[in-house]
Order: sequence, then C-alpha cells, then structure tokens
Amino acid sequence: MTRTVDLHPDIRARLARLGGTIPDIYARKHQTVITPAGRRPVPVPVRALLALSWPDGHTLRTVAGDLYDGENVMELPCRDRAPRDVPDGGAWLAVGHDHAGGYWLVDLDEPTTPDPVLVRTGGPGLGDPGGLVRIPLSRLLTHLTAHGSPWPDGVPAPAPVPA
Repeated sequence: MTRTVDLHPDIRARLARLGGTIPDIYARKHQTVITPAGRRPVPVPVRALLALSWPDGHTLRTVAGDLYDGENVMELPCRDRAPRDVPDGGAWLAVGHDHAGGYWLVDLDEPTTPDPVLVRTGGPGLGDPGGLVRIPLSRLLTHLTAHGSPWPDGVPAPAPVPA
C-alpha cells in the first residue's frame, strides 16, 4: 500500500492562523491538470493548497524583508492556474500570484513532500530579476500577514517547519 503524503501539520496550522480553511474532502478527490509538460496528477499536498479558502473580505499581504522588497497583495490559491510566462522543462501549475506580477508555481514532476517547493517567476521585487526563486511553502507563509480577518496585522513569523 502506498503511503499518502499530506501537508505538514505545521503548515496547516500556519494557514489556519492566517484564517484559511481546507475542506476534508480534498484528499479523496483524484485530480489531474494539463501542464506545459502534459497531463499530470495533482499530489495531495498541492490539492490541499488548491482547496484552501478564505473568509469574505480577507486578503493576504507580503511582508517586506529578505523575500519581498515591500508589501503586495497575495492570491493563494490563485485563479489563473496556467500563466503564460513559465520556465521551460517543468510540469508547472500555478498555486499563487502576488500583485507584483509574480506567480508561485509547483512542478508536478518533482517528488511529493509535506512542504511543497514553490518557484516564483515573473515580476519585480525578489532577488535576481532574471532568476527564479525556489523556496518551500513554509518559508513563503512566514512572509504573509492576514488582513480583514480576526487576527491583527503583523502575525508573527512561526518557526521553520521541521524536516
């Protein structure tokens, strides 16, 4: 029997602290998507992220620091799952979009982990403007705050997710 990999419990807790909800049914629904590399199954941790919902009027914003130069609105998950400007050679699926113009992608050909690796492409404001930023989801979440939710601005950054 194959062991199903799910989102790490610390990531689930971070998403909940930001005000997000993941319905229980996501893990039972098999899902495939068309990527630049062809049709691919969507692993359970990515399905959980795509099933994420937020209260009405809720926004996520980036925090200025080592990852972002300033504050931007973040869409997670994003509605546009297939942006045109993606790197060559991957089974890319967009899971997030920041209003600086960047998309956060997962490569569905990479091994499934409880802390999916995200790749940001496009838009200014991160590191090398011509390069790609690769970080685990847990790190991205430390750079987000919730607005329009019961939690105050400036939710403190939680500790890194254990390996």
